[in-house]
Amino acid sequence: MLNQMAPLNGPLVTDSLGVYQVTFANVPPGTYKYYCIPHEAMGMKGTDVAREAADMVLLDDDFATIVSAVREGRRIYDNIRKFVKYTMTSNSGEIWTLLLAPFLGLPLPLLPIHILWINLVTDGLPGLALAAEPHERNIMQRPPRPPRESIFAHGMWQHMIWVGLLIGGLSLLAQAWAYESGWAHWQTMVFTVLTFAQLVHALAIRSERDSLFSIGLLSNLPLLGAVLFTVALQLGVIYLPWANALFRTAPLSAGELLICFAPPLVVLAAVEAGEGAARCGSAASRARRTSPASCPTPRRAPRGCAHTVRCRAGTTQRPLRTCPSGCGSPLRGPTTARTRCSSPRTSSSADRRPRGSWSCAGS
Repeated sequence: MLNQMAPLNGPLVTDSLGVYQVTFANVPPGTYKYYCIPHEAMGMKGTDVAREAADMVLLDDDFATIVSAVREGRRIYDNIRKFVKYTMTSNSGEIWTLLLAPFLGLPLPLLPIHILWINLVTDGLPGLALAAEPHERNIMQRPPRPPRESIFAHGMWQHMIWVGLLIGGLSLLAQAWAYESGWAHWQTMVFTVLTFAQLVHALAIRSERDSLFSIGLLSNLPLLGAVLFTVALQLGVIYLPWANALFRTAPLSAGELLICFAPPLVVLAAVEAGEGAARCGSAASRARRTSPASCPTPRRAPRGCAHTVRCRAGTTQRPLRTCPSGCGSPLRGPTTARTRCSSPRTSSSADRRPRGSWSCAGS
């Protein structure tokens, strides 16, 4: 790949292609051939030695495949995070509901068969459908993820706690309202609220960078179909006579069913508001990091700092604003002297020397 290249271009190519971690062999000066061992090899035209030594083999001999592989890898990792966030938040909601009910003087809100049904239906079908979520917008513009970063990073564990507490609190609120009203099927309402709240939560966490209303419900048809199918199964558990005897449920009236749909909408609004606030905070943080006001103030140079350096022949000049000695002070003196040498043939630090005579601002 780097064969028949001028010797002076070796360090420059190494710097520009540092992502490939190319290593040059030790060759005598003046030799025009540089031998390297890349970390990727061609699968069709590459040699057996290169394929054995490489960390990655391109089966189609196309470097664009690396970009596609990175995009797909990021999509898979994002979907794994969404699945973990969904399942852990759902389990957190169930735990808060069962844990806080006795402390509030309420009877047991759910039966064991209810918990089994929720874990089987709501965690199964929508959780699997989250794997079909397409990649998010600007996924290739994101910086690389640190290798040692936890999967619960970026506020994920905080989300699981407060959203699970919200789902549990709304379920207990529905239970307290139905129980104090004297309805005999209050347990069915708690069961339904908890199920619908988890389904709505699966729709709300589809993207960490965009709202559900901006990406649309139809962008992931498997998830939408899984949610609708789960809603149909839950309605069957409520209204089918044989299911009432099996799951210890009772048919709900139209008004009671509408009440069961109200708490999940609160969960949707809260999650959208929380993610919107997090997106605004991240954007403001990036703006502060990139603003000129956030840059460190240059150090002042010692008194009497002055330099006289000449450029090599065949070089070009660029504006130089600070002292080249490393003190970081702004320069004062002739405008023509504020230049930095830059050779188009090499990136060696020996050729990046200023030209002219000037003094630092501290002198």
